[in-house]
Amino acid sequence: MRFYIQKEIYIFTVVFFLGQMVLTSQTTEEKIIKITTDYFELTRENFHLQFNKTTYLAGETTWFKGFVLDKKTNLPSAETTNVYLDFLNAEGNKMETNLLYAENGFFEGNFELNEKLQSGIYYFRVYTNFSNNFTENEAGIFKIEIINPLDEKFETDENNLEITFQPESNVFLEGVKNTIGISILNCKKESVTIGDGKVLNEKGEEISSFQTNIFGFGKFEIINATSDQYKVSFTYKNEILEKILPKAKQNGLVLSVNNFSNDAQTYVNVIGNDVSIKKFRSKNLYLTINQNDKISVAKFEIKSKENPIIVLKDNMFQGINILRIIDENLNQICERIVFNPIENQDEISFEIVKKDKDSIQIKGITNLKNGNFGISVLPQNNQKNEIRTSIFQSFLLDIYLSDNFLNGNYFFDSPSKRKYFDLDILLLNQKTSKYEWENMKNPPKKLFDFEYGLTITGKLNMDLKNKSDYQVRLFSFFAQMTEFANINENNSFKFVNLIIKKGGFLNLTLTKSYEQEALGLKYYAKVVQSSKGFEKPFLIKQNYCKTKKKAVEPNFSVPKISKNVIYLDDVNLKQDLYKLKRKTLVGNSNLYGHKIDSTEMNNHLVLDYIRRVGFQVVLNNMNGDAVQIFSRLNTSITGPKPVPLIEIDGQQMFNFNELNGMTMDELDEIYTSTTAMIPSMSNHIGIIKMYRSKFASRIKARIAPFSVNYGFEAYKPFKNSLYTSTDDEGFKNFGVINWIPKINNENNVFFYFKIPDMNQKTVKILIEGMSKSGEFISTVKEIQLE
Repeated sequence: MRFYIQKEIYIFTVVFFLGQMVLTSQTTEEKIIKITTDYFELTRENFHLQFNKTTYLAGETTWFKGFVLDKKTNLPSAETTNVYLDFLNAEGNKMETNLLYAENGFFEGNFELNEKLQSGIYYFRVYTNFSNNFTENEAGIFKIEIINPLDEKFETDENNLEITFQPESNVFLEGVKNTIGISILNCKKESVTIGDGKVLNEKGEEISSFQTNIFGFGKFEIINATSDQYKVSFTYKNEILEKILPKAKQNGLVLSVNNFSNDAQTYVNVIGNDVSIKKFRSKNLYLTINQNDKISVAKFEIKSKENPIIVLKDNMFQGINILRIIDENLNQICERIVFNPIENQDEISFEIVKKDKDSIQIKGITNLKNGNFGISVLPQNNQKNEIRTSIFQSFLLDIYLSDNFLNGNYFFDSPSKRKYFDLDILLLNQKTSKYEWENMKNPPKKLFDFEYGLTITGKLNMDLKNKSDYQVRLFSFFAQMTEFANINENNSFKFVNLIIKKGGFLNLTLTKSYEQEALGLKYYAKVVQSSKGFEKPFLIKQNYCKTKKKAVEPNFSVPKISKNVIYLDDVNLKQDLYKLKRKTLVGNSNLYGHKIDSTEMNNHLVLDYIRRVGFQVVLNNMNGDAVQIFSRLNTSITGPKPVPLIEIDGQQMFNFNELNGMTMDELDEIYTSTTAMIPSMSNHIGIIKMYRSKFASRIKARIAPFSVNYGFEAYKPFKNSLYTSTDDEGFKNFGVINWIPKINNENNVFFYFKIPDMNQKTVKILIEGMSKSGEFISTVKEIQLE
């Protein structure tokens, strides 16, 4: 650590400590650094949700994309798998919880809103089991608005204002110059902009003035503060309102920071009055700059009322920096949060590539490579669905602040000095950072583990001799898994790390080593719910608006959505169970079709049928369950044996192990040809196409289906609401044109996507994304379609 004095100004040269101490022998410095690195030793996950829009009608479906950031590495969290999503009402009561599957730091899903939900604010809370290890609330909280057109209408009295004061570094000190932050919100917690604020002393004399910005934050100065009772006065809706300030303290230090007037330097001033100078003179104090486990420390002494320190911005951390004054007894005296601008030059643009009859292809151009993006396309005049909480806000601001706010994308979309000035005022008005120094003296203990998939435990209700000769086999073609579990002396078995969807079925059979045939199985099993939910209370600032019932017509129109539409794939068609239904499908007309009838629904094996119609079936006993299927025709003496093309429900199988133990009762129809030549590089001769059916019966004696009542939510492709019109004001206000939750551009600067043509001249494209290297993008662009 280098620390210089030049012209009575301390020059603070930062040295970063990333888990290693490069220090002088000063014990207090070592302790401060150890407290910080120990507290952030465990990795922490942070979350962001991107929605297709942020205002919904009751009964609609919310569509979202999730991002998970590793706080230590600032990279997508590769360790996160099981993610929980709580749906909460305005009072913070949990209404539903879903389990989502994350991979390499990303996930996506949807949530159907009950059509009886009342109009109001609702929240989604995102967390993992590991999130419960920490004192702080590490869950992500995301707000949406729901409108129910059938609700009774109320008129809101918004004249009730919440006015709060926040002295810089939380100290209002007598005898010195103080900067005081002010926040003005209405009863809905919405910002109130004031242009004529005054600060008055006890005599009613104006000593300062202030304004509030679009977030309701402002600041003012009180020079040489006394024990006077100060107050503020301003006009709101033609009424003069006043609020009394708390009295100045006689002792303490003020940590004053100017972080916006110079692009290269941050000016820090540690200010004290006569009392505090006497108290701290000749005592060692420490200025620390901290972000997560990274910290720098410099020792200094109080020598006068003002003790200026210069910090080079190149030596500060990008994003949030928490500045603290710590005494030699490791007590925090004061704290100030500042933001050091990030180097984010990622740009994006869109252009029309091609127009078809009912769709439009769009090309995105960006210099953010290896990105994973989510895109929502909305009508141009859709005013209520801008990005409410951007990925920049989630990962650069909210994860360090004790109080969250909305519309943080303002600071990062085309950033400017004015916007950074507004951001500094917001940070000035924070009473404390999320990570309080006193809490940091007690590092978290790892009491909750990361979860990797789900666990199924079970017990056999049958006696087996030589249990080591048997295994329980779990398999599912649709989940693309085959797993084996040993049976212990208590007749119990366990499958771990399973990625299984809720509402699906898994097949369990009993197998004996090196034998193909499934054996009878009687068992009890369940999916273990290891997480009991999020341990931290959901604390929200309650709406305290006074309301009265009144026939108030809404000042907006809602879209007209048809509910009387029948999807063809949802119709249950009565058909002859023993008539081929798929003979006319492409590629099936020249194949031999076979309908599975009741005489075959008696544990007949699929592999036996495949062998019987003319294919060679080999069980590789060296690997236990390995299945190989070959054509009996051979086109080469020296080449490998040709294999048939095998599909189940239109999905090609590349591993045939799934067929081991499968019985004919699981199938509805099977189409085969032993001689069909498939032009490809894969040496295919022969075709086997199998189709399952919801009408197919299951024989429980040997294959015991297991219903998954607790599992991951199944991914569903986006299905838009059926708007009766795309020209009315309702659609323009709340409609959605398309939602594309997953676009990857790898190493390219281009990517492509399509939107339906809904006769819109101009649309808004809301895009958010994160790259493999932890860079972000979040912006709203308009593009002309005509």
